[in-house]
Amino acid sequence: MLTERDLALMAGLKRDYPVLYYALYHHRTHKGKPLDFKNNLWMKQVYADDSRFMVFIKSTQNGITEYLTCRDLVRASRKRNVFHVLPNDQILQRYKHERVDRTIENTLEYKKFIIAGSNNVHLLQCANAGTIAYVASGSASQFTEFAADDIVIDESDRCEQENLAMAPERLSFSDDPAQLWVSNPTIVGYGIDEMFSNTDQMHWHIKCGCGAVITPDFFKHVIRQVDDGQFMVIDPDWQRPGDPAHMVCDKCGRKWSKNEAGVWIPLNPGAMRRGYRLSKLFTARTSIGELVQNYIDAEKDDTKMTRFYNADLGLAFTAPGAKLTDEMLDDAVTDWKPGYRPDNGVCVAGIDVGGHNHMVIGHITPGVPGVQIIDMQAVRTPEEVIDLLHKYKVRCFVIDAMPETRMSIQIADRAGGFRCFFSKGKKDTVNGNIITTDRTAALDNVKAGILSGGLRLPVNARSVPDFYAHMTASTRVFDENGNGGEGSYDWREGSKPDHYFLATAYLSMAARILVMAR
Repeated sequence: MLTERDLALMAGLKRDYPVLYYALYHHRTHKGKPLDFKNNLWMKQVYADDSRFMVFIKSTQNGITEYLTCRDLVRASRKRNVFHVLPNDQILQRYKHERVDRTIENTLEYKKFIIAGSNNVHLLQCANAGTIAYVASGSASQFTEFAADDIVIDESDRCEQENLAMAPERLSFSDDPAQLWVSNPTIVGYGIDEMFSNTDQMHWHIKCGCGAVITPDFFKHVIRQVDDGQFMVIDPDWQRPGDPAHMVCDKCGRKWSKNEAGVWIPLNPGAMRRGYRLSKLFTARTSIGELVQNYIDAEKDDTKMTRFYNADLGLAFTAPGAKLTDEMLDDAVTDWKPGYRPDNGVCVAGIDVGGHNHMVIGHITPGVPGVQIIDMQAVRTPEEVIDLLHKYKVRCFVIDAMPETRMSIQIADRAGGFRCFFSKGKKDTVNGNIITTDRTAALDNVKAGILSGGLRLPVNARSVPDFYAHMTASTRVFDENGNGGEGSYDWREGSKPDHYFLATAYLSMAARILVMAR
């Protein structure tokens, strides 16, 4: 039986840390089970944290989905409107039906404050006037009109980034606005990885018996590099793949279990935003031995290695060869002088429109494979674009059709070029002066051209302002939710612009159109 002191402590917990209170005493998962704080010591502070801006960079299967479900329901029960964004409708419906609805059905306290008949796939209303709106990131129309106190951006790296920029606007009328961003990371410097770098960077630290307080690190406490590209498992009892393994303290050699006592410590104290990094080294049911096996399986497969870093370690990762590098561009530089064009050939161009119109102009010489790029410039006005096209007597060009639709139409119509639309999975099709193609394939062609010699750069390429930066900004990553769940590759530009990269893709299209026409 609970004593008066117990009841007083519970009342204080409910008042001051309501999410933690419901998680400890009432919450039941979609499988009808209570939350396991005993074997997940890292969770208690997360559930108690009510920071106004939180960022979670995480591995998979670590319990954060359960945390979001609990947090949304509790905060909505306290008269707060929650705007919860997920990558697409398919994920949204699966999350809502399989996690939220089943959790409510299994948790008596939640059922008490849900208004009967108010629960549908996109909306859930509480008796105390709080509402949860579930929104797919691909629908711009859903990012309007809902006045929120909390926004939750779930798997933010896999959401439509342009629409996410509108999400904070939903907080404009709140007296106490709060934001929570959570995602598996993808590439270095992109999305959740960049956001986490601007937080206080909370890391879980294990307290070893020797007195050391250490952040678990797979490459320091599980495996150790012994030679260039060669690693060994540190646990002396591990013999072969499939054997159990442990983390080992690098100070005293003591073995750790996953559920060692620990504490959250910020590595960037003083930052205004709260950030947590979650790894399977101390979360989830995946054993250390299984992590070792996953790493061994991934050693010769960049896609698997990316998945290991992102999903198992909660770390951003850029696979070797997944992007153009300065060295690759240097290798494509020739002694061709900028602006030079011999009489026996024709010029083609690619144009990426925007605040500045980035132009890449190339020369096709009869009998010489590929395209020699001869000029790269950023100009402001349509007139400057057309002047450059006339200067080089460009025979064929492709211009970005979106989002500056008027400008692209104006330039294409006046100078006789093609407007390009990207469509996922679409092979090159030409209809009048419209070309439709797959964005990933178009950018793949640029990388292949640079590496094979099909695209050659002028001698001054490195000195052209922003050219190298734009060409190396994007990274080719695997999206496991793409192509209807079958997975697909996409080029992501991260936080830096990639205008010249796109302009070079349009240049390649123009060259192909001209060759086919001839």
